[in-house]
Amino acid sequence: MEHFTNFIIWAFTLLGLTMIVTVSGITTPIRNKVAQLNLFLGELLSCPMCFSFWAAMIISYFYQSITGNIFFDGVLGSGLVWYLSSKSRY
Repeated sequence: MEHFTNFIIWAFTLLGLTMIVTVSGITTPIRNKVAQLNLFLGELLSCPMCFSFWAAMIISYFYQSITGNIFFDGVLGSGLVWYLSSKSRY
């Protein structure tokens, strides 16, 4: 049960962080400014699937790795956010 709880905490943290950074209106000015300065980083901050990959690896590094491999955590996180965000309309 502890592993499931850790996964749920990890998943909701990742989903919340990704949605706040990539689609929230409050971060729109930041995304626009970053996009003006660097096209790659602007795209990264606007793409939930791209951002969640890197965010999952960072969360796994500082909190706890879900799979035991930070790269696989990034892949899992990106897929999870893609699936959950494709089922919603923000």
